[in-house]
Amino acid sequence: MWDKSHRAAGESPEYRSGMLGAASRWISPSVAVFAIACTGSTAATGAAPAEAGGATPPEADAGWEAGCAEPGMLCYDLGPLDVPPGSEWQGFAAIDVGNAEDLAITGMEIDQVGALSHHFIVSLWNETAPPPLGGPYELFTPEGLSFVNSAVGSTLVGSVFKYVHIDNGRYVGVTLPAHAYLVNNAHYLNLGTDPAAGHTRVRIHTVPKDQVRFATINALPGNSQISVPPGQTGTVEGTWAPPSDGAVLLLTSHMHRHGRLFEIWQSVSGVETKIYSTTSYDSPPLDIRTGSADAPLVVLRQATGDHLRFACTFENDDLTTDLVYGPSALTNEMCVMPVYYVTEPDALLALIAAGDGGQGFSWTVVPNGPGP
Repeated sequence: MWDKSHRAAGESPEYRSGMLGAASRWISPSVAVFAIACTGSTAATGAAPAEAGGATPPEADAGWEAGCAEPGMLCYDLGPLDVPPGSEWQGFAAIDVGNAEDLAITGMEIDQVGALSHHFIVSLWNETAPPPLGGPYELFTPEGLSFVNSAVGSTLVGSVFKYVHIDNGRYVGVTLPAHAYLVNNAHYLNLGTDPAAGHTRVRIHTVPKDQVRFATINALPGNSQISVPPGQTGTVEGTWAPPSDGAVLLLTSHMHRHGRLFEIWQSVSGVETKIYSTTSYDSPPLDIRTGSADAPLVVLRQATGDHLRFACTFENDDLTTDLVYGPSALTNEMCVMPVYYVTEPDALLALIAAGDGGQGFSWTVVPNGPGP
């Protein structure tokens, strides 16, 4: 069942034209699926905000399984998969959700049991015909490549951390359409000297779609024009704006191990302000905007040309070839800015002004630890 192909440091495949696709196709999660709990209906409730990193992830299997028994919970367990020292593994697995109605994802919990994740992303299958089930399928196999490019649709949830739990609260949910297939794309990276295992467990909380007021849209703008010669440093930039007025609820960043700096600026009514900066590629900040004084919403208006600008700086300090864009976290790079936003900013602002914004965002993050 398990395809235990691995790519060791220094092994760079030939990336042919058309094989890489858009940046969003390479940061969507997946691995092997062992079990899936049924989804049901339950009323969405807000949660009191918690400080990031302020809680300990559930370690006991009994506690995890008890959570999976709650109404509306979608659970599955992926792994373990051996990843030798100095190597990485990336692949795909798909599951049939079996939902007869449109749902909204109001919370997600991703626990990297082995603390070996480079990323784990859950996306929608974007084709009429079902995806290849079973797996997981290593990236550079016929089955794995069938998930790349147009077959993988919008990203729903994801994580680059050992553990993350996000509760969207009462009003916001990510749409999970009826009769959906979830595509899981897992990328495990072992930079240590000892054998390790990639193992992920997932809990996704859903409610009927009509129980949430705002549908969150997930965007993954990026710049793939990366080319840094050996021994040099280089920077690429990009800009992004929603197709209509929008309120940004979450910002984060995605780079590989040669990433040294990721910065984001908001440009509102012609005034540019830096709102995000990190030097970490493996545990970047998860910047959640709640509409509070500490975390004001980023509201972007088409009429005034509002947008976000981002920049990535890379250092090619150990390769003998140019550092270029690609899926390998060992020998390639990425510059991607994941954004969650809603398209009715004024309605959301009105709720917040009335004291009933009730976004109720609650989140806990346990980072992977320092990079190499």
